[in-house]
Amino acid sequence: VFDTILKIDKEVYYSSKKSYDAIMDAPNVANQLKEYDDGFYRTEKTFFRNVNDNQAYGFKGISHSSSVMNTKAINFIETLGYTTKSYETRYDGNTPVADSLLGIKYVLNDPARNSSKGKSLLSPYYDLVYTSTYVHDGHDADLEVYENPDALPIGFMADDDILRLSFLGNDNPFNSMNNFLSSLTGNTPDYSGALQPKQYFWRIAENPEVELNECWESNYNGQHCYNANAGAGDPTVRIHITTQSDDCLYMFLKSDNPKKCNLWISDDKNPETGEFEHFKGFGQYYDGYDYSIVNLGSYPAGTDLEIRMTIIQGDKTGNNEYIMIKDFQFYHFNYDLFHEDILKLKESPWNLDLEKTKDDYLVGDVDVMEGQILYTSIPYEPGWTIKVDGKKLDPKFEDTITDSNMNLAVNETKGEDGEYVVLNALIGLRLPEGHHTVTMKYSPPGFRAGVLFLILGIGVIVLFFIVDRKNNIIYAQERKNRELRSKGIDPETYVEEAAAPAKIIKSKGAVAEKVYKSEEEKKKDAAVRAAKKAKAKAAREAAEKAKAEAERAAAEAERAAAEAEEFDDDLEDIEETVEKAAETADDIAETANEVAEDASEGSDSEKPKKNNGKKKK
Repeated sequence: VFDTILKIDKEVYYSSKKSYDAIMDAPNVANQLKEYDDGFYRTEKTFFRNVNDNQAYGFKGISHSSSVMNTKAINFIETLGYTTKSYETRYDGNTPVADSLLGIKYVLNDPARNSSKGKSLLSPYYDLVYTSTYVHDGHDADLEVYENPDALPIGFMADDDILRLSFLGNDNPFNSMNNFLSSLTGNTPDYSGALQPKQYFWRIAENPEVELNECWESNYNGQHCYNANAGAGDPTVRIHITTQSDDCLYMFLKSDNPKKCNLWISDDKNPETGEFEHFKGFGQYYDGYDYSIVNLGSYPAGTDLEIRMTIIQGDKTGNNEYIMIKDFQFYHFNYDLFHEDILKLKESPWNLDLEKTKDDYLVGDVDVMEGQILYTSIPYEPGWTIKVDGKKLDPKFEDTITDSNMNLAVNETKGEDGEYVVLNALIGLRLPEGHHTVTMKYSPPGFRAGVLFLILGIGVIVLFFIVDRKNNIIYAQERKNRELRSKGIDPETYVEEAAAPAKIIKSKGAVAEKVYKSEEEKKKDAAVRAAKKAKAKAAREAAEKAKAEAERAAAEAERAAAEAEEFDDDLEDIEETVEKAAETADDIAETANEVAEDASEGSDSEKPKKNNGKKKK
């Protein structure tokens, strides 16, 4: 057993007790933020114990893991550059555009933990609003709270051009965010062909210079496959780009076959050798949560950079040691252009009544103009009931399965008021012009029916209990025992005597009932039973004694026969003696058997047995 416990300890991962300190301290951190801002917004962190930390802190965010999570929501988050894997989403890969459109207003940062891998999840465009501490590994650690000044409310009025986009692609998250925000602000002029959105992110080095060291390139389904040489010491893929602005530079390397590698970056180029030096480690890429958009930082325009990717080797044979890149994506971010359009969207918010609003019930007022929809960053889920001025709003979309096996919500194109699905993931409302009160209430599908069946089930169980208690033999016996005790009768004694024949009084129209024996009759019966037992014991002893006598007689007969051989003269007398002895032995044996049978019958019956006229010897 001890050996098994040791093996489990080695093979199974589980959190240490110290790691729970941060979770135990989470309510204090959450309460501090609530005291600072008691509004309705999303919050995220740059450090993680696990992907579901937000639940422990009580934060509304995008980091989450659930096997029943909305698939459309996961796919949508992936199109914005955040990290996703299977049924998990996490804050890695964040940008000001995605954060603002999803209403992520505050970001908690631990400076020591955030910079431990080289890259930072904290946006340089956010403002530090206060500092505090929290418990980490049993010690107080520094905690910084940053505010996103461009965070949009949970709902606001936007251009209805957004309904012309069915969904966003996941090949290029920068294009997806440009299309998203450009359509919300009405800055996409034509939807008939290739979209030409506003360039909040603008691309540089679409085909960068790539230098290979101890590796070689091949084509794999249209991807650049960089394979390590057999026995290579340091196989690396070196990407060279030149910045074109001092704006923040972001990178995303699309791959259909991601394989873990190490990521480094340097802006220190030796003018004599032309080699880059003093690399800064950015951790790993293509590994779990590390496959997402990376903020490379800000550099003066015209700065040469080398992004170095180290192929991770196993046995150094060159087999299964590679990196695959489908598309090199390097983008500068035009913050001023982005900020200008965000201010326009903030002009028409859905003003929530915070005194009435809860997690599953939202109510607020909004002013609507022609050509607008009420955009919300609330994921579409069955179970929402939406009302405008007290009148229920009908859905104006239909879930379909495309030829590529994609679950797509197709909106109606008639422009009628109702509920729509934005980008196959979020809730949008087309409303009539004017001032309106909008309420949204969520109840899981089948919840009311489930509650009804629960109540009915409880009622049926109670009914079964009542009927069973009334008719169950065990319960009936318990009631009878209580009745006997109330009359001064021992239930155990009564149960034993109940097996004996009861005296029944029969008369016309009378009810039969049991008659209990008196104490004197009980003593008399006990004496009779004792006498029977004594008689049976005496009979058994007599039978054993007779059997012993028969054995002795047989022995005497054998000795007499032996003496007959030596004394011929007395042969006749001896034979006669032997015959008599044998006859006597037979009679004794027969008598012993009869006595034994008589003893057995006497112990089982109350009446004495007759000997049927046989003479006992």
